[in-house]
Order: sequence, then structure tokens, then C-alpha cells
Amino acid sequence: MAEDGGNSEDIRRTQGKARKAGDRIDDQCEAPTQDNPEGVMSDLEAAEALRAYIQARDAYQEAYINIAKAHSLVLKVSWPEMSRPAEWEIISHAQTLGETDKFIKGHIPVVEYARELDRYSTHHIRKFLNLPTDTNSGTRALRLTVMKRLRPIYDLDEKQFWDAFWQCVACMDPFFWQAPGHY
Repeated sequence: MAEDGGNSEDIRRTQGKARKAGDRIDDQCEAPTQDNPEGVMSDLEAAEALRAYIQARDAYQEAYINIAKAHSLVLKVSWPEMSRPAEWEIISHAQTLGETDKFIKGHIPVVEYARELDRYSTHHIRKFLNLPTDTNSGTRALRLTVMKRLRPIYDLDEKQFWDAFWQCVACMDPFFWQAPGHY
């Protein structure tokens, strides 16, 4: 079984089906035959080919989504102003608060890796253009944050959804006013 749970084979198979259905539409629309000298598909043939293409496309999308969901980590790439505190610092502060607050505990993502890539900062171009380069001048930096995937709230049933939603609201209140950056 592949590392991605065996879904890569499903994707290759559905890609092939989608490609064949698309080729069939193209071939029948453009290539005249003895039975069809004008190279035009009948409405029934077109509907059948389109239906096959849509089914293959949907299967491909579902297989791709399953692969994405199978991974336990997510990558967030952001380009915030350098004056903003780093997200991993805010999360670390929230985790500290969560040690003593039952409403916060268990609701904060776990940061596995975080880095600010100064090499790709707008500081360099601002300096070259003789623009202000202090942290309050709008200078931006590329930030990468790798976190453990949280269970999506939309995967919950109705009762669980509202329970999780109100837990999110409850944990924001004490955290919101104590967090660095206040946002």
C-alpha cells in the first residue's frame, strides 16, 4: 500500500477515465467518419460522453480530497507585515493559557515547525528604493507554519457542530483580550 493510503492509484485510474472521456468527446466532435460524415455527435452521444467525463472528474476530485485528508500535517504560507506578531508566538501564548483554562485546552493547534524567511522580505526592495524599512513601514516577510491537522468542524453532525462552534466562541473570549496583537 502506498504511503498516501493507496489513493494515488485511484487518482491515476480516474485521471485515465477522465482523459478517455474527454478524448472521446474531442474525437467525435472533430473527426468525420463513414457513419457521421460531418463529424458531429448526436445529442445522445454527447450527453453520454459528457456524463462519463463528469463522473470520472468527480471521482478524481474525491480521490484527491481523500489524499489531502489523509495527511496529518498542514502547511500555512503567509506574507504578513513584519509588525504583526508571528502566528506561532500567538499559538504558544494560547497554549500557555490553555494549561489552566478548560475552555481553551484541547482547542489550540500544535505547531510542528515555523519559520520566517527573511531572505524573501520586502525589506530588501524597500531599502533599494530608499523607502522606510522599519517594522511599522509595511515591510512584509514570508512565513511558513506547519501544524497538525485539526478535525474539520464541517465533518461533524448537527449536534456536534453546534457544540464545537460554541466551544470555539467560549475559548475566544478569555484568549482574545490577553493575546499579543489583540486580533
